Amino acid sequence: MLVIRKGNQKSAPNTEYLKGHYDYIRVNVPKGEREKIKAYAESQGMSVNKLLLTALEEYKEHHN
Repeated sequence: MLVIRKGNQKSAPNTEYLKGHYDYIRVNVPKGEREKIKAYAESQGMSVNKLLLTALEEYKEHHN
């Protein structure tokens, strides 16, 4: 039997799991920058979240 899914094939993360395992940080950027950051992250094979976490780790390594 063929099953066709619409939209995102991943199931949404459980809100309770996220609340119990992650902290939330909001970042404000100038209008238009969000899409530029997202496009750059995708060009690097990353999500925006992974890009920002990687950038922070690299900054910590070089600025101790």
